[in-house]
Amino acid sequence: MNENSGWVGLANSRLARTTNGGLNWSYQLPNFSVGSTTDLYFYDSLKGWGGTRLSRILKTTTSGNVWGYQRDSSASYTISFIDSSNGWTGDMGVSHTTNGGGIITHINSYTNFIPEDYKLYQNYPNPFNSQTKISFEVKSNSFVKLIIYDITGREINIWQSNGILLSGRHEFLFDAKGLSSGVYFYKLEARTQDGVVVFSKSKKMILSK
Repeated sequence: MNENSGWVGLANSRLARTTNGGLNWSYQLPNFSVGSTTDLYFYDSLKGWGGTRLSRILKTTTSGNVWGYQRDSSASYTISFIDSSNGWTGDMGVSHTTNGGGIITHINSYTNFIPEDYKLYQNYPNPFNSQTKISFEVKSNSFVKLIIYDITGREINIWQSNGILLSGRHEFLFDAKGLSSGVYFYKLEARTQDGVVVFSKSKKMILSK
């Protein structure tokens, strides 16, 4: 970004940031798997993207303190933007965005307590404009999937844990930038390691712009 601030992509779903010209580095760890981050582009001191070997593009709007991801149709080995909306990624082909990559997906976890049961909370705020938080509790370590649908039943966004999600409280931030106002639904599903569904529940939310 400048002579003091910068980021570097690392293997094993890690990134690192320096604010003193590289004298010291601190890890920034996305809470999901992206493999190696192969390219980084920051539009300003807050907003940046990361290319990966997977069909996920890293994105942050908080200087990397929280990272989310956006879906790509293929791997995004290299990445470049000309402004905050228009950018390209490439590896086995080229992808182009005109809305900053669209929906951002990320999740925060709090595992210092064990809930008494599985629970899906009403999103907050609701109705919401652009962003809303969906919280849920997992009683025991589980494979978890959170799906968001529009009113016709079309899948808008799917988040699923990369392996086992630890028991505790988890918060999913849904960014609906690029979606139109209306009624949407979200469904949480938890499975055991043997594939047995132990929890499934849906709720309604309203996007109002």
